[in-house]
Amino acid sequence: MKTKVVYAVALAVIALGACKKDTQPVAERPLDAATIILPNGGTLPNVVNAGDILQLNAGGTYILDGKCYIDSLAKIVIGKGATIKGVKKGTPQAASALIVCRGGMIDAKGDSISPIVFTSNELSKASGDWGGIVVLGKSTVNKVNPAIEGVDLPSLPVGIDNVNYGGNTPADSSGRLEYIKILFAGASISPNNELNGLTLGGVGSRTSVHHIYVYAGADDAFEFFGGTVNASYLIAHSPNDDCFDFDFGYTGKIQYALSILKTNANVFNADANGIESDNDNPPSSDIPFTRPVISNMTIIGGSTAAVTGSLHGNRWRRNSTLQMRNSIVMGYGTSSLAGVVFETGAVNTNFQKNLVHSFGAISNTVLNANNNQYITGATANDSMRLRAPFGNWDVDPATGLTTSFTFDARPVRTGIPAALSPARQGADFTVVPFTTGFDIVTYRGAFDPTLPTAAGWTKFAL
Repeated sequence: MKTKVVYAVALAVIALGACKKDTQPVAERPLDAATIILPNGGTLPNVVNAGDILQLNAGGTYILDGKCYIDSLAKIVIGKGATIKGVKKGTPQAASALIVCRGGMIDAKGDSISPIVFTSNELSKASGDWGGIVVLGKSTVNKVNPAIEGVDLPSLPVGIDNVNYGGNTPADSSGRLEYIKILFAGASISPNNELNGLTLGGVGSRTSVHHIYVYAGADDAFEFFGGTVNASYLIAHSPNDDCFDFDFGYTGKIQYALSILKTNANVFNADANGIESDNDNPPSSDIPFTRPVISNMTIIGGSTAAVTGSLHGNRWRRNSTLQMRNSIVMGYGTSSLAGVVFETGAVNTNFQKNLVHSFGAISNTVLNANNNQYITGATANDSMRLRAPFGNWDVDPATGLTTSFTFDARPVRTGIPAALSPARQGADFTVVPFTTGFDIVTYRGAFDPTLPTAAGWTKFAL
């Protein structure tokens, strides 16, 4: 049994007076619940027991050695500017990871100056050194009590009886993840059973997720297994598989998201997509159908040829439905691959007002050319005319810090009219479900052409 340093004994019951309008049932913390303040340099425990609060102080450095499970009714609080270093383990099954169980909470709030950093503990860091962050909630999914991928079930510690997710509480809250950097994460236990940079399983809409940067991960940068959580300001920088992956009935909204691929950051799998979306595998008609609602996303592949190992800018398949508008997809596809593809079973309910470039075919499905602009050509940015979408965004593997940044995905907005970017305008939020829950902007893609600097809202990740 691990010794815990307890600095303050918590109240036995969480006060309910401020939550009278909250319809969620509020469970009581155990009488012996405690607040555990982990000293700087400390190692996270294997389990934070039900009711306990684990606190990592602002600016501190901590070690994640193996899995740390935040049990139901437990909570982890991470101060701004804290750094958590995941220890590289001998097998993918043992990969270090932070797992917030269903009913547990995470309060990780960095800011644009002092983001919270999760990274590898290795001196020379590499993709897959540690496992990543997993958050499990009680929101809707289209499977019955599924267990999350990437966790070796026989190895669950005493006191953690499951790593299942989902329920019937769309407005569930698992806490907040704000201004977070996740570097060199991911682990593959077996085919289709992997940890990602950030994995969200059945996470509800009252969870706050914004300004998250995932760099050089093994497997996907972001994967959403069902749930209703909304997210914004997401950056997927060179995962070796998909940048954004949706499954099991995810129906949340995403605005302002970026993905880029840099061959000096990772070696890409043979089927790496900008977006990959499935209802499930094998495909079924289980409800709710997977239906991400996406606006102002920019997906960037290669400049003059598809990045080796990449597949499609968008891959919609296996009965996934979709709602995607006001976005940019560029630098994917070949003579036999498409920039955007709708495979058998995918239902294109609202793919409109987007800008799509492909080196080869645009799609295997006829799309609405009146509402979208489709471009083929040997150079991805000739017609898109972003400022420097293939500029440098290089990272030092020893520190995880940006060493060179000339990347700029803002639309060109000066010069003669023919030189202006079509992304400067053309956004449309007049149809449901885009009429609520989004910022109403005029431009397409993730970046306002009037931003004063190239970094824009990505500055927290540099």
